[in-house]
Amino acid sequence: ASADKKGIEEELGDLLFSCVNLARHCAIDPERALGLSNNKFKRRFEVLENKIDFSKQAPSHKQMEQAWQAVKNAEK
Repeated sequence: ASADKKGIEEELGDLLFSCVNLARHCAIDPERALGLSNNKFKRRFEVLENKIDFSKQAPSHKQMEQAWQAVKNAEK
C-alpha cells in the first residue's frame, strides 16, 4: 500500500507540474488561477451549506451531488 501511495503521489506531482507548465505556456499565473478556483469553490460551498440543513441529518452522497450541481447550474 505504501509503494502504491508513493507511485500515485509521483504521478499526481507530474500532473500538477504539467498543469503549471501549461499555464506558463498560456501566459496564465497558476497561483492566481488556483486562487480564483478556490474562491469559486468556497462561494459555491457556502451556497450549498445554506441550501442543506446539516443539523438534522447528514445528506447522502446523491443529495450532496444534486445540490452541488444545482448550485453550479444557478451560476450559469
